[in-house]
Amino acid sequence: MQSEPAETMRQRLPAWGVSVVFHAALIVMLGLTLKLAPKSISGDEVREIAGEVVLKHQSPEGEYFEGRETGTPLDAVESASPLATLNDQAPLQPSLELPNRAFGAAASDSSGGGMGRGLTDGVSQPRGPGGGGAKTSVFGIDSEGFSFVYVFDRSASMASPANLPLNAAKAELRASLNRLEDIHQFQIIFYNDRPTVFNPTGVAGRLSFANERNKSMAGRFIDGITADGATNHFDALRMALRLEPDVIYFLTDAEKEDALSDGQLAQIRNSNRSATTIHCIKFGHHDTPSQYEYLAKLAEQNGGQFTYVNVRTLREP
Repeated sequence: MQSEPAETMRQRLPAWGVSVVFHAALIVMLGLTLKLAPKSISGDEVREIAGEVVLKHQSPEGEYFEGRETGTPLDAVESASPLATLNDQAPLQPSLELPNRAFGAAASDSSGGGMGRGLTDGVSQPRGPGGGGAKTSVFGIDSEGFSFVYVFDRSASMASPANLPLNAAKAELRASLNRLEDIHQFQIIFYNDRPTVFNPTGVAGRLSFANERNKSMAGRFIDGITADGATNHFDALRMALRLEPDVIYFLTDAEKEDALSDGQLAQIRNSNRSATTIHCIKFGHHDTPSQYEYLAKLAEQNGGQFTYVNVRTLREP
């Protein structure tokens, strides 16, 4: 057989080389695609959130993301970036409204016993597995949980004497907030005849994560509260229960004529389907709290504790 001319061989070599290069490029591109695609790890998924590679888990409590060192709820990761620029000179405007949800509606997770039931961005939030609940305190009443709502009286009587009751309440509130960490949530409701709600994002009716930014804004909110007006406990407590927190700290100096009625106590008890613990603190000018048994009932009926603070024993913070 006669061999092909040398010139014919030279013409075929470039086509063969192009084919080799083309297939090699396809193999490289396929490898890169497989490397960058999300990987399944026992049903979990690797993703990148806020510049950090995290691992998505599916658990009975819901979906959560784990970073390099600790597990963090998805909502905590996505809420880490500030939603607005913090201006230390501008006054923080409170909100007077919460979402129009039916008072006493069943909790989204009434069996969780503190599974992050509170509202953040209008939805029930899961948390990661394991412990991590905060241990905090207000006037000697200790509690543990992941979400806390502080309902504090700011009526005119809290200014007497010399604004001492309100200042002491503010100091206890700041100290309690400082014991919370980034994964915990809180809300502050100061009330007189109507509630004034902490609102760092401009969207009312949310629990806030206890990160440094929100704590700083909460400090400014607390500083701006003054004692004024009459007293309406029930509406403020109703707002707090709508958030379905683990714990409510309720503080008032109201006299007997402003007490919650037996009917209101029954409504609170029957509507507390998320088993929120309600602790009660009473400021008074007497040695004993006998005339304030409605607060002791409120605490007892909702798994909490009651304590009485004689205003004459308070000292300026």
